[in-house]
Amino acid sequence: MRRSSIAVGVAMLVVLVSGALVLVDRGSKGREDQPVRFGVLAKKSIGLLPAGNEACQSPVDIDRAVSQVGLAVDTAGRPGPALEVSVRDLRTRRVLQRARVPGGYEIALGGFVTAPLEAAVTPERSVAVCARNLGRRSLSLVGDNTVDYSVALDGRRELDGDWGVFFPLAESGRRTYLEMASDMVRRATVLRPGIVTPVFYGVMALLLVVAAPLLLWRAIVAAGDTDDRLATTPGPRPEPPTVDDDARAATAGTDGPSRSDAPRDDGTGGPVPDPR
Repeated sequence: MRRSSIAVGVAMLVVLVSGALVLVDRGSKGREDQPVRFGVLAKKSIGLLPAGNEACQSPVDIDRAVSQVGLAVDTAGRPGPALEVSVRDLRTRRVLQRARVPGGYEIALGGFVTAPLEAAVTPERSVAVCARNLGRRSLSLVGDNTVDYSVALDGRRELDGDWGVFFPLAESGRRTYLEMASDMVRRATVLRPGIVTPVFYGVMALLLVVAAPLLLWRAIVAAGDTDDRLATTPGPRPEPPTVDDDARAATAGTDGPSRSDAPRDDGTGGPVPDPR
């Protein structure tokens, strides 16, 4: 059993190392294409942007410099109108950067039209992302259900959900998933109790990856040792037979009367009278 326990431990170690190598390989190859994406999926129309009107989504928090804006729209198979895109500081309403999207693009439901900004917007600020319809035809805005603290407006009219906006990265600014790991852990601690810190997540990961397999292996080894002890421990020795046991064994299985009680034959076919 000891050999079996060692074999199980080696197999678990191989699986653990293989899984770690796969994660490192995937993490080094996967790359982000956007530093910020508003917290909704672009899966349904939330309203129309008529010609000449402007729609805005806010607040959108930027934690890295961005140089492009992506807007979720649906042109329904027709050329889309020209757009004037602006990124505004949410507190002062000052326009930080602008972009212009020429007309003629075609975007299906779930897609984005991308607008390169004139210059990068600095990080660590909350902004409103706005787009004015410069064409003659309405444009369908795409998003999802409203997040509690956010709003999408067409002028002063609130739209039926949140607008899907994001900020695509240039190739030079993209990072691998491994490079993003520290930011992922830091963001996972937001709006959590004070005890939930990056160190807390590190300890939990260490317990999951190292301690759990070790405890499982120790349990398998302990179970094997118990089986070995049970297999090698001699059972209780049988007691020697007694005189009473011999007598019971000699009479066991007889159904009729004993020889001393059976009637005797006198040779004539009848029973011999009892001399008593």
